[in-house]
Amino acid sequence: MVGMLYSGLGAILISYSSAWRIRKTPTTYLFVGYLNKLPLAISGIVFFDAPVTFSSISAILPKFFSSLIYGYGKMKQKKQSSRTSPSPNQP
Repeated sequence: MVGMLYSGLGAILISYSSAWRIRKTPTTYLFVGYLNKLPLAISGIVFFDAPVTFSSISAILPKFFSSLIYGYGKMKQKKQSSRTSPSPNQP
């Protein structure tokens, strides 16, 4: 029962974050849509006692690391664009 509640809450949060991110770039929306499969894969291993094999872990880890790299790149891009854009308060 607790697992079903966690699963439902996770689905709601994933849907909300996808809708929230649609106002950003199409790449961000696509990436969030891609990453919503990650909690599903992990919960399948945890809740259904799926065997943890090299192939199951090697399917999950690239998604995790690519999300970290993508997030780092977007933060760096935002920081760089905020440095180069002029302030609206300057005459």
